[in-house]
Amino acid sequence: MATSGLLRIARSFPRRSHAPSPLSRRVATTMASSPHVIVLSSDSEDGGERAAAAKRARRASPDASPRPRPSPPSAARDAGDVGGKTDASPTTTTALPFDRCDPLFSCGFALTACPRLELEPGFADCNAAPSRGARLSDLVTGSPRNALVSNFMVDPVWLFTSLPALRNVGGHLAIAMGDDRMAEATRQALKVFACRGCLSATLTRPPTPAFGTHHSKFFALEYGWGVCMVVVTGNFIPQEYEAKTQALWFQKFPWKDPESPPSSDFEEQLLNYIAKLELSEAAAAAALLRAVRRCDFSSARADLVTSVPGNHRGQDHALYATGRLRSLLSRAGGFSDALVGSGGSQLVAQCSSLGKLNEAWLSSWTEAASGGTSRSGAPLGPPAGAARTTTKTTEKEDGEKDGPPPSPLALSIVWPTAEEVRTSVEGWSGGGSVPGRSETLALPSIARRLCRWDGGPGRRSRAVPHAKIYCRFEPDSGQLAWCLVGSANFSVAAWGSATKAGDSSYVRSWEVGVLLTPGREAAYRRHRHRGFNGGCVPSSGGGAAAGAAAASGAAPFPPGSLLLAAGRDTGARSGPLPADRANFVDFYAAGRAPGQKAAAAAAGEQAGPSARAAAAEAKAEVVELPIPFPLPPPRYRQDQDQPWTTDVVFAGPDSLGRYLSAD
Repeated sequence: MATSGLLRIARSFPRRSHAPSPLSRRVATTMASSPHVIVLSSDSEDGGERAAAAKRARRASPDASPRPRPSPPSAARDAGDVGGKTDASPTTTTALPFDRCDPLFSCGFALTACPRLELEPGFADCNAAPSRGARLSDLVTGSPRNALVSNFMVDPVWLFTSLPALRNVGGHLAIAMGDDRMAEATRQALKVFACRGCLSATLTRPPTPAFGTHHSKFFALEYGWGVCMVVVTGNFIPQEYEAKTQALWFQKFPWKDPESPPSSDFEEQLLNYIAKLELSEAAAAAALLRAVRRCDFSSARADLVTSVPGNHRGQDHALYATGRLRSLLSRAGGFSDALVGSGGSQLVAQCSSLGKLNEAWLSSWTEAASGGTSRSGAPLGPPAGAARTTTKTTEKEDGEKDGPPPSPLALSIVWPTAEEVRTSVEGWSGGGSVPGRSETLALPSIARRLCRWDGGPGRRSRAVPHAKIYCRFEPDSGQLAWCLVGSANFSVAAWGSATKAGDSSYVRSWEVGVLLTPGREAAYRRHRHRGFNGGCVPSSGGGAAAGAAAASGAAPFPPGSLLLAAGRDTGARSGPLPADRANFVDFYAAGRAPGQKAAAAAAGEQAGPSARAAAAEAKAEVVELPIPFPLPPPRYRQDQDQPWTTDVVFAGPDSLGRYLSAD
């Protein structure tokens, strides 16, 4: 039974263990008067496609008892000095050898920690790297000189409580956000912080056209040693990092020196994006741009992929969205020959919001994502099953187009089923962050490509996905050609609508993501800045090294920190790898070996011997990426799986004993 976009979850449920911030409670006005009722209200996050970005509003039963939760590893540091100091006893931590790839932070790519999942039986005993997660409080540390915080939704109370390092910004703190409804509340909260002398921040709502929004999610932090970039997939509100599957990418970059190149592609892209934002405070914009120009981004492990609103023609067409993806892949090389051929690789798009995508648009996007050459010089070509025809199409009233559709094997869309949302740790309310509409999910162009979330590889089957991950893979071996992670959902607003001539596109939303390719990672491993970590050292009771790190604005690694294991090198710069060990890199989904599904992930092991033997023949290093869903993803079962949508009332109690009901 369809409703107008307002769903109610009836029956009480346990109270969250932490009190929501005042800003988080702003949606309480949409709730029913009964304290035993929770309401999911639809809002627009990807305006160009009328996707409902549902807000989760909670009211607990007066009799409900608090839900226990484990203390995060960084709790002691968060509660104490924001510079990253800890009172924990001295601990000796051994860094992993660099050539052993920890999937937790492969190429700077990681899943975020999921505290609610840590309550699951047996979860804490699992050593599989994809199961563990990175915490933003382990990345945003120290005392930044200047900072840019960008997102669609920003709750400053939660943000500055969870990331106290942001209260230590010595210069300019600029916040760019897109949610109209939260803007005034956020502005008032920032004034309160300023009046108390806690911090001084400026808020900007970047200009957007109709049906567009500012949706980019990242931090750009300037320190005494350089710049740290953190790209995330979640909004900066508390519920996004409690029980949802999120992903992130991060890297630290040093200042330029006499050996540094004058500029780099990453630098130019970041400069252009920050300039286009039109930050409300000119001094903040100038400080951030100055820091980017001073920084050496030539060692970037990924390419920046941004979307900026506007009609982009000519050379600008290759700077943004789909045009940028096409340009980067067309120049990328060094891919494994196993990914070449019509019977080889496939594409997958996993997102938290879907636009009304017709066959013509999907074919165009698939073509843009088909570039690249192998080590033997052969083009990767279209993915398996992609249509080779270019039959003219005619528009229909429902937005669909006539013409031969590409095979569903060419492109899969990972979207949770109603059953996966129902059985998640959040129950029905978790689906509010995956605002699908039945009208969109029923389109033949989308319905035939739908695949279940599953979430098994990262033990995230009960954590509703809010990540945005795109990749090309070979299904038998789990080998990846490339992977893109960022803020962009699968919509025309985010990726742009191409013209008939194909030489221009119209983009409505602001987005930021990173494209990981084996060639870029191999170049990083040969770079003299390989292993640069901003001067961070193991926290071992102080000493000169720790003092120097604190003086430079860099925090020591807390004992047991996941960052140290992921960083592999404790020196600021460890130099490039020997040339015979860094010729090529092969990407694999975590726990996969060629020709089989390995059980290595469950044991926390690295890629199997056969993978390393095959890679050794090509002098390639094996890197496993923490893809949280199976490759290939399991397809929807006919007459059994129903896609989750926010405008349909599904029957049955969820995992917390609550029911959906029409308002």
